[in-house]
Amino acid sequence: MKKIRIFLWAALLSGAMLIIPQPAQAIESIIEPVSHFDTGTEGWSVVDLNDQEFDPEQSRICGFITGGYIHNDDQVGDGSYDYVAPEKFVGDKSSFFNGNLRFAVEVNLENSDEITEDINSLNNSLINGLTISGGGLELQNHVSTPTINQWTPYTIPLNAEGGWIKTDSNEAATNLEIMQVLTDLDYLKINGDWFTNTNKDRSSLDEVRWEKCGSLYVYEPPNNSAPVVANPIGAQSINENEPFTLTIGEATFSDRDGDSLSLSATIPSWLNFDGTTFSGTPTSDDIGTTTITVTASDELCKTVSDAFELQVNHVPVPTEIANSVEDFSDTQGEHNWFYGYYDGSLTSADFHEMQEYTEGSWKVKQGKYWTELSNTIAHPN
Repeated sequence: MKKIRIFLWAALLSGAMLIIPQPAQAIESIIEPVSHFDTGTEGWSVVDLNDQEFDPEQSRICGFITGGYIHNDDQVGDGSYDYVAPEKFVGDKSSFFNGNLRFAVEVNLENSDEITEDINSLNNSLINGLTISGGGLELQNHVSTPTINQWTPYTIPLNAEGGWIKTDSNEAATNLEIMQVLTDLDYLKINGDWFTNTNKDRSSLDEVRWEKCGSLYVYEPPNNSAPVVANPIGAQSINENEPFTLTIGEATFSDRDGDSLSLSATIPSWLNFDGTTFSGTPTSDDIGTTTITVTASDELCKTVSDAFELQVNHVPVPTEIANSVEDFSDTQGEHNWFYGYYDGSLTSADFHEMQEYTEGSWKVKQGKYWTELSNTIAHPN
């Protein structure tokens, strides 16, 4: 009877396990440790040259495939640092021998338009990309530097063909040595400081995964088309001290995949942008032409931009230059005024209403034009 009960209990447990739904990511994490960073930093940390440890930042959108990623801003002269993996990535990882370690990196420079020659020379050069340690042995893997301002995926084979070298001797690691490390892995570090230069930069990390040999995991971003400019915005003009408003209509940008689009813009200090509408009032300090760039981003962070010119115009201020015709009486040149006009029909009231029309020419309210009017001392007649 006891054996029957045990059999029935085992059968019930087996049946229960079959019908309990399991989140795909939970099953995936048990089989192959992975960090998507969609909901947080997942226990990853940043460690600098002085072994000071701190938390990276996490963004929830625009990762390598989709969703989130972690990142850290590197100030000029901060020195190198690594992203250090949490507990689920260490321990006995011998089952991943002959598999792969995968991750994706993006590096953004603060002044990407001012990339110096030394940075360009680093592109496609080899640099230490990651470090693993275990069983009393530390191994490094030198990889090509990532392409600036876009995600770069890496796939590192976990065998002697993967380019692993021993840190202490700089010699190539054998399969036996790689297995030695994987059997009792103490830490996994992924480089965060890819460019040593005078520019402030940000490194981002996403989709870190131990992958077994023969894994069916597809490590590619989904097929997604970038949005396009359907109707360019066109040049705009506004007078100083007048309110300016411009709404970017839905027809300005389009997306073939039907993704919803979010807008951002580069703007001068006097202008505001709320994601749809520009608004603000320029002053005389803002006179001139400014190029404004509007960028549309889809749900998977593909972008397109449209630039337009905004001209702020100077508006002349009316100027009273005489109160009566007597100010211009007698001989030309008296009172330091020189004048000339088309006819002699001006009255005292006309002089009181004179306003600046264009440089070197003045206009009165009734429409009379002065060919010259200046207060240059001793102007010749």
